[in-house]
Amino acid sequence: MSQSGINKPLSYGQFLRGALRDPKGFSTIFPTGDDVAAMLSEMGRVPQSDSILELGVGSGAITTRLIRDKMPEARLVGLEKDSELAQELSQKWSEVEIKGGNASDITDSLGEESFDTIIASLPWTQFTDEELRSVFNEVTKHLKSGGVFVFFVCLHVLYLPSGQNVMRLFEETSLDIINKKFIFSNLPPVCIFQAG
Repeated sequence: MSQSGINKPLSYGQFLRGALRDPKGFSTIFPTGDDVAAMLSEMGRVPQSDSILELGVGSGAITTRLIRDKMPEARLVGLEKDSELAQELSQKWSEVEIKGGNASDITDSLGEESFDTIIASLPWTQFTDEELRSVFNEVTKHLKSGGVFVFFVCLHVLYLPSGQNVMRLFEETSLDIINKKFIFSNLPPVCIFQAG
């Protein structure tokens, strides 16, 4: 694997094909911007983490940032529901373990493993209440004690009933919001939440 291939996500065309295959599996037709990826990494304490799990790898826009920011010996695992994207990404990076699977059943893909950091880029408002509860329960189960869970919600939906429902169901978990940051430079703008 050449070094130049490491720092680049999949092309927009590859990402868009995935979005068209499963529109409900993507929160937006735009890959996550580097400002969001950088803040997810910072809020996720990636440079200090021994083990990192990324839920919803998508184009790999966040993954490329995590590769850059993590310690060389840190383990980085990506879980992607779209099997074609997962296959493309696993061929692209040797330093990331890309697994096919669903965030609502992390255990099915990864067993009982736990992580210092879990970062999620998921289409939250496309999930049923049952799926949301399952994702949040799985995150809680696989997050190490003292670890952080970082996720974002697109700003345009955060204050709509569907976005409020996501946050209401998150509040049912044993995790607490520690911090939040707004990133207006992303298309669409997002709110990033850090929980532990």
